[in-house]
Amino acid sequence: MPPSRFANVSKWRNALLTPAKQQHRFHELGLATPPDSGTLVAASSDWIIARANTTGTLLFLPHHSPGKYAKQPPTYHAASAPISDLALSHFDDGLLAVASENGAIALHTLPPPPTADAAFPPALDPPPQRLIDLEPVAATKPVSSLAFHTTTSNLLAASAHSSVALYDVNAAKPTITFDAPSPLLSLDWSQDGVNLASIAKDGVVSIWDPRSSSQPASTVHAHASKVKPSRLAYVRSNLITTGFSAMREREWAVWDPRALQSPLKRATIDNSTGVITPLVDHDRGLVYLLVKGDATLRWLEVDDAKTFTEGNCPLNFTMGGGAIAPPTVHRVMEGEVDRLVLASTTSDDCLVPVSVTIPRRQYIDFHPDLYPPTSSRVAAQTAASWLAGSDAAVELISQDPAHAATERQRPPTQAGQPGQDELPAAAQTIAPSSSSEPKPVTTPSASAASKRPSEPQTPQPVQKTSAAPLPTPKRVAQPPTAPSKDAPRWSRRFLLGSTPLIAAHQNLAGLDLGMPPDGRMLAANDRFLLFPLAGPGGRIGVHPTKESGRMPTLVPALSASSKLVDFALDPLDPQRAVSVHEDAAIRVWRLPANGEALAEQTIDTPEAILSSKRASKQSELAFHPSAKDLLASCSPEKGGSLLLWNLASPSTGPVAIPVEGDGTTSLAWSPDGRSMALSCKDKAVRVIALRPSATRAADSAPMSTASSDAERASRAFLERSITFARHEGRPHVTLTFAQSSDGKIAGEGKQQLALSGKESMLMTHNLRTLHDGILVGIGTVLNDDPQLNARLLSSPTPVDRLPRPIVLDSALRTPVACKLIRNGQSGVGRRPLILCSASADEERRRALHEAGAEVVQLPSAGGSQLAWDDALALLSRHGIERLMVEGGAAVIDSLMGRQDLVDTLLVTVAPRTVGEHGFGFSAAVPHPCPGASQRESDTFRLRAEETFGPDRVIVWDQSSRKPEVVGDGSATAVDINTTAATLRFSDLRNCRLTWIDDEHLAVVGHTVGSARQLRLLRVGGSGLEEKSRLTLDVSPALLFPSYDADTNILWLWSKGERLISAYEVRVADRGPLTALSTFQHGQPQLGVAFLAKTAVDPSKVEIGVSYRIEKGEIRRVSWSVPRLRPEFFQDDIFIPTRDTSQPLTTAARWLQGESDEREATYLDLRPADMVPLSQAPEVKKESKLPKGPVAKVLTEDEKKEKLLDGIFKKAKHRGGTAYDAAGAGNGVGRDEEEDDDDDDDEPPVGSAARRAPDNDDWSD
Repeated sequence: MPPSRFANVSKWRNALLTPAKQQHRFHELGLATPPDSGTLVAASSDWIIARANTTGTLLFLPHHSPGKYAKQPPTYHAASAPISDLALSHFDDGLLAVASENGAIALHTLPPPPTADAAFPPALDPPPQRLIDLEPVAATKPVSSLAFHTTTSNLLAASAHSSVALYDVNAAKPTITFDAPSPLLSLDWSQDGVNLASIAKDGVVSIWDPRSSSQPASTVHAHASKVKPSRLAYVRSNLITTGFSAMREREWAVWDPRALQSPLKRATIDNSTGVITPLVDHDRGLVYLLVKGDATLRWLEVDDAKTFTEGNCPLNFTMGGGAIAPPTVHRVMEGEVDRLVLASTTSDDCLVPVSVTIPRRQYIDFHPDLYPPTSSRVAAQTAASWLAGSDAAVELISQDPAHAATERQRPPTQAGQPGQDELPAAAQTIAPSSSSEPKPVTTPSASAASKRPSEPQTPQPVQKTSAAPLPTPKRVAQPPTAPSKDAPRWSRRFLLGSTPLIAAHQNLAGLDLGMPPDGRMLAANDRFLLFPLAGPGGRIGVHPTKESGRMPTLVPALSASSKLVDFALDPLDPQRAVSVHEDAAIRVWRLPANGEALAEQTIDTPEAILSSKRASKQSELAFHPSAKDLLASCSPEKGGSLLLWNLASPSTGPVAIPVEGDGTTSLAWSPDGRSMALSCKDKAVRVIALRPSATRAADSAPMSTASSDAERASRAFLERSITFARHEGRPHVTLTFAQSSDGKIAGEGKQQLALSGKESMLMTHNLRTLHDGILVGIGTVLNDDPQLNARLLSSPTPVDRLPRPIVLDSALRTPVACKLIRNGQSGVGRRPLILCSASADEERRRALHEAGAEVVQLPSAGGSQLAWDDALALLSRHGIERLMVEGGAAVIDSLMGRQDLVDTLLVTVAPRTVGEHGFGFSAAVPHPCPGASQRESDTFRLRAEETFGPDRVIVWDQSSRKPEVVGDGSATAVDINTTAATLRFSDLRNCRLTWIDDEHLAVVGHTVGSARQLRLLRVGGSGLEEKSRLTLDVSPALLFPSYDADTNILWLWSKGERLISAYEVRVADRGPLTALSTFQHGQPQLGVAFLAKTAVDPSKVEIGVSYRIEKGEIRRVSWSVPRLRPEFFQDDIFIPTRDTSQPLTTAARWLQGESDEREATYLDLRPADMVPLSQAPEVKKESKLPKGPVAKVLTEDEKKEKLLDGIFKKAKHRGGTAYDAAGAGNGVGRDEEEDDDDDDDEPPVGSAARRAPDNDDWSD
């Protein structure tokens, strides 16, 4: 039998490298410049030690004290010259060797770290102590490398220039010395402690056996470059080197020290100049390659199988050096296998801890496969024993916290173990401050974790049952109001996903496991569950949602003649399902009423079959959220189209909207149904504004109550008349002007005329607030000195919502003291933008710039005219998404010559005539007069018409926005915009997307190294922009998103994994993405589908319901939030929710562009028998402590003593007060009063007491 293809799969392939968040980093430290040689950072169990930017100074930072140190971290002056290298002992965390550029080497002992609750910044008290100075390797030569022995205590190797010295620190002098042919850069000991490896400046690697010879045992020329520095390190029994090739390419190579003739593996990274520093995890054979100046951390596994698994992790900073912390700081019960400390060069003076974790299904138990036995950190022998020829192995211990403590307290068993008396005399007076043994890991043990109380599970009955119906939600008239900024937000941190022990639907057989990775596996509503079935015919299994228990062996199915690609349920018609197959045909299916099972075992006759010659393949289906019978489909082919189908008219072909790129893989409707988001194969996300709204979120603020009726009427007219389009590289252009009834816009010689009345001027000022910029020519500025603001509106318009003044002034004749510039200077208006030609006077340009205007040169279109294409492209780059052009006459006439650039034409017609000497248009325009025959043109079509006072306002827009209608049926006229915004990613692929609101998208996909990322995008008039991103984990599985707008929770899941992750999305916050708790199950999921909000049970504070399909079961997952008073209706959580089952319009109306949609209805989920939490009585907190004097509360010992005293007293009185021979038990010697008292208090004397001896020790 051939070996499995998974036999050599690395267990570290899914390693997740997570840089610490900002609050867990070490900021403002005063770090030294990252060196090309030597160590910048070292890490012990207690301290992070780094070179400071002052000569000979080290920084000491406790692991548990991140924060901003304001250039005042704990420091220690360790050398009188610049530090060249430093090293920590493998067996004594308190022993530090420091070398300097003057050749000096000194040993220091480290103090204990401050406690975790110490004041910040922590103090270095007591400071480190200088232990001993070692004799220099080579006088005045800088020390290039230090290396403590891997099995022996107090043995240190050091190199200076080409000389190497081995120190027994007890003697403080070199014990062995030898010379290399060329200057050395790096040293490292083999893991068995026999050999010492070095790499020289010329790229030659040498293996030395210092005890047997002063000549290298073997050498090899590892790297060709003799100019760039190289490094080396042992990895278990192998050797890794880093350096540069002859072409100055950065490279690494792995060698077998027993055969240095050729490397086991050599790989090139890139042509950058940064030095590669290897950090080695010897327990796992992992090597982290730190590349100076890079923002990508690479890692490599060097194993016995010689597979050399590689990986990388993108960072949000560039590295300058780093260290790997010892195993004693790892969080072993959280899957952390390594912790790195990296110096950041992006943000000055910053150290960033990076946690390396391996994702596991659960961390309750210790995972021994992730944590092989590690060094006990107790030396196997002394330096004297090694020098005498002895070789010993270090004892290994388990990292399991359950029994690690006992192993770490085990005393040394080998002879020759180092002791305190073996250190030099100077060292004997200063006890090492940190124990030489590892400290216990402060994580709960596996046994303790296993004792956590499990949550109660309610098993589902095996027989088929029907769940109790939920209360019918009540309809409310108004949508929910947004909470105020000061209102407290309910916490989603404790979101809980749970599922019964027994699945809701069992015995699922025949599931199609061959669906593509991005294919849908489950569709669900409150009536049906749909899932793909294996076998020919592209079958879709249909099972009633409410019939829980064992599913039939042969599930009723919908069958087609072609392989299944995608399927969906109609949210506005629960009895309708659609499917698309490899033959590119869309089949419409009718399901039974009331959620009953299919009447036949197989249904192969759909209600309708839709096809289009325009698409040979279709990849995904999506129903419109509010338009009944409207279905969208996309094509994965290059040059494919977005198709919009009217299911109420199957014979009519679809509306085909061409989509750029290499094909579409995913699509999503916006919540208002006006835009479509597409994820394309060319790593781009495109948003097509099919029916964009008239106003943006920033424009939709309610008007003041003092606004006049005329203002409200003009605002309403504009919102229903103008549809703002999105263009690539230019803004939406609205051309507006006033003209006389005889078509004149100016007097003789283009003289300005006052044509508009008061009411139409008010409309014009309202129109200005809907735009980002307002453009006029220099003639208007010179003749009228306009302000171009909205001063006529009754409520002041904030400056940031005013349009930016833009002036076309080729010769820069704009006066420095004009109102536009003065308003910008005083802050009552925005800074004007002046567009001039390249030949404009430089002194005028400088004067206008100093006055506060922004002046930009544009190429001329001939003469003094400016090119409209260049001007609009520049305005788009300046953030102008909507441009309003007001005049004057020359500008209007010029732009009307380029009618293809005008999206909206708004004309105010005054009831007056100018005469034949007035100025009109040279271009053909639609005639505005009521009785004229030409009401439309080839370019413009009439959109709306309204009377304001004596004036008539007429609106036209481009008639070219009619996408092609293709198909087998007859064509119908449609009214759809096809403007698109595109954002291309350089590093994100396999994207899936969902809408957060009408202006924000959540996109998930893969970036470098199979790292999965969540990104938040904002849709603007100038395109798409990234607002935030969050790196999730490393996995090849595709993520699928689902969002709940009522709770602002985004769920992410993927096929083959056991987790469903949740994130809170707050688009208005600075950090809009917050990770919440995750749901985890023992079986991997194949698909997840969420139900509508009406499926939740408010009495259980259930905020969401989803179904999870596995290989043989379908589970119901309940998402709830724990609350203190669940008996009340949580009205802060369950806000009125939109009724997504009711359509607002039809597909035909929507495609025709009719805007008479019904208002959305909202549902109140509160059951009739529940009181809202906001109306619940306050909880009276009364003290349970007794009031007034109270009796003393006895301790347990006092209670026991009192109990025993009572027992002895009763037993003693039962036997009488005296036991003499004459009257034992007869009461002799007692008077009547005593008898009476005793009779009242004591029970009668028993026979056992009368037989007892006189001296029974009871009275002792």
